[in-house]
Amino acid sequence: MVRSSGGVASNYLAACHAKSRPDFAAKITVVAEEASETAMWFGLFVEVELITASEAKPLIQEALELTSIAIASARTARRPRGEK
Repeated sequence: MVRSSGGVASNYLAACHAKSRPDFAAKITVVAEEASETAMWFGLFVEVELITASEAKPLIQEALELTSIAIASARTARRPRGEK
């Protein structure tokens, strides 16, 4: 959990310093993967009763929103310039 959630931040920082659009797309895709994994960990923590569902719900939602944003960013970065 610490690694995946920390991976979101560290890989986002790396994406911000990408050297090219393909480099950005690759790094922001890792952000999506790490955010998705973080959501999975929160769900698992609920299953094993480390936290309550009500505590986890907003955290899972935030992780899934970050996943969606990162996926959309990667798709946009992979499009040829000028294409909408």
